[in-house]
Amino acid sequence: MQKPSIDIQFSYKIEAWVSACCEHIGIHRRLIVGNSYDKKANEARELIWLILQEAGWSYRKIALYFYRSHSAIISGIKYIKDILTYDQDTQKIHEAFKLQYQTFFQS
Repeated sequence: MQKPSIDIQFSYKIEAWVSACCEHIGIHRRLIVGNSYDKKANEARELIWLILQEAGWSYRKIALYFYRSHSAIISGIKYIKDILTYDQDTQKIHEAFKLQYQTFFQS
């Protein structure tokens, strides 16, 4: 699978933002971009996908960028949306990730 065509500066911002999200919750970046089955990493990865989707990324673009299938992205986003309805800790992380996204991409 190829990464979508994204300009280099934007790609660096995405990488920096993902790294900042990882630092925020105290996990290594490779757990997010890799195939880790760690629950904390999975939920963080899915939160990142959700924020990108909320920012206007298509499922396909997210899938290409993170080397996942289109259906994995849809399933992951659906799963994390469900968790957000009742888990306050996940809600706080979601808000922190969104704020970091705005900081990285509104400048």
